[in-house]
Amino acid sequence: MKFDNVITSGYLPKPSKDGTLPPSVILYSGGLDTYILLRGLVEHYKGQEHLIHALTIDYGQRNWRELYMAKKVCRKYGVTMYPQSDTAPTSWPFLQLPTVRGGGGSMVNTGDASDYEKDGHMETQRGTNVANRNVIFIAYAQAWAEVVGAEYIYWGALDIQSETLGKMRPDSTYEVINLMQGLCQKSTYVPARLHGPFWTITKSQMIRRAANCSIDIDFGESYTCYTNSWPPCGECRACKERARAFERAGIDDVVADVDPCVGMVQGRSAIN
Repeated sequence: MKFDNVITSGYLPKPSKDGTLPPSVILYSGGLDTYILLRGLVEHYKGQEHLIHALTIDYGQRNWRELYMAKKVCRKYGVTMYPQSDTAPTSWPFLQLPTVRGGGGSMVNTGDASDYEKDGHMETQRGTNVANRNVIFIAYAQAWAEVVGAEYIYWGALDIQSETLGKMRPDSTYEVINLMQGLCQKSTYVPARLHGPFWTITKSQMIRRAANCSIDIDFGESYTCYTNSWPPCGECRACKERARAFERAGIDDVVADVDPCVGMVQGRSAIN
């Protein structure tokens, strides 16, 4: 089955009488899930891509290459990135938050790569969890949505009703998202609706949908690796999860030919 868009029509903003679409905010990490979501929005907003406001958050994650990838992709498609204040480096267009560590020390932020698989299976990810991260991110996205007049906030979470997910990511469960949806509707003067087009599907189903839609989606425009290696290490939990999802989808993965850092000054405070 061929889809017109990786995002189903019920999740896409409707244009006004003159054809103008309302602004939207997307929580965009530079990783695979949010990249596919962003490409669906870019296709829908064709010619009005600047009305997509990408909120990419630097929270001290070890895998900062995804931030470089996010900037490159937004530049390519004309998506507006979160602007900095006059005192912040305008070359680093990300919301900067203090590192938040969860699960006894988040492996996303710290730790040795050899620790990523020490539990021996993929179902318990407490070591890679950042405490309450998604609740914090959605709150910031809601605030930014009010500033830009956005009607929708897009979040690329997957399969939120999975029991396994509740153990891995307690801030990404159906119950928590329902609470955040209510908060988004009631806590600001301009309510925005929290949208998750992938909330009811798995990563492999999302990949299959992306490969079978009419958009030319290049999976190599995303970055996945907890160890921040180039090329991706293939051994950390994130790399293995991605590989397993593509295998289940029956789709060949694509890795970018060029390190997303090429052509950019290295370091969080000096990105071009």
